[in-house]
Amino acid sequence: MEAIETFRDLGMNISTPYIEKECEEAVECGDDDWLEHLYYACESLKIDKEDFSNTITFEKMKIAAEEI
Repeated sequence: MEAIETFRDLGMNISTPYIEKECEEAVECGDDDWLEHLYYACESLKIDKEDFSNTITFEKMKIAAEEI
């Protein structure tokens, strides 16, 4: 929860690219638990697919989170 507050304080312009990069790494490693946490962060911060530069990464994160 503390990390989400930090992201919120930083703003979407700074937070979203960082979260997207972490998603890309989690997808590459097949780390569904991490993807679930990142998806929860995106929901809490109201970051959606259109905010990612690669919408496919967001979709992969969402699918992994919903399957857990």
